[in-house]
Amino acid sequence: MDIKKWLSEKDAVTLLEIIYGLITCKRRSDFTSLALKLNHLIPFDAAFCGLLNAKGNEDRNNPGIPISLNYPEVFLERYMSKGYYLIDPVFREVLLTYDVVNWAELEKRDPKTYNTAPITELKDFGICKGVTYGVLDPQLRYGSSLSCAGNNIKNDDRTRIILKCIFPHFTEALRRVINTNVNVVEYKLTNREREIVEWLKDGKSSWDISKILSISENTVNYHIKNIIRKLNAMNRTHAVAIAMRSGLIEL
Repeated sequence: MDIKKWLSEKDAVTLLEIIYGLITCKRRSDFTSLALKLNHLIPFDAAFCGLLNAKGNEDRNNPGIPISLNYPEVFLERYMSKGYYLIDPVFREVLLTYDVVNWAELEKRDPKTYNTAPITELKDFGICKGVTYGVLDPQLRYGSSLSCAGNNIKNDDRTRIILKCIFPHFTEALRRVINTNVNVVEYKLTNREREIVEWLKDGKSSWDISKILSISENTVNYHIKNIIRKLNAMNRTHAVAIAMRSGLIEL
């Protein structure tokens, strides 16, 4: 993932500032300010994020917690109270694919399934185009998601790379500021695994780490696979974010 290919020096600095802020923020107001700053990189008109119930009707009493970023509050209230997150085709697609979902592409693929109540009501507010990214948390059984809407949003590699780069830190900060008690989970890594996470934090590749530690690249990848599994992470970046949040490695 060569993010330097898609970002100017100014945009790269902005991205790093947001990531650092997400790693260190502890208040919801700080988190919201950082999330809005993402607008400098992805030009959205409105956005919302949150932890949403991914278990279905069996846990309707715990719908989750949304955070509005210029999103219609009336819509979000209905979205949560009516359980729209259970039938939202975009949110369900995100949890199935763990990929950035473009709303227009999903509608084009299956318009009948796409145009459910949450989508048609959102369109009534003039919000028709956007992208959503997220992941299912195996510990909390909630889906963390971020939706950015606006006519100027592009579904291109640049947008996807930015979202995938920032989201692991974004979702860790989100859980922290809305008090989901994720810190009760005690993660355990071996000394070698901690060492490798430290090098991942510094941006080293598997090949780089193999040379530094004088072990094979296959061995490094084996350790990284175990690290991701133990931390319930979705990728290397997410593993580093969880390791820092959990105090396994220093910032």
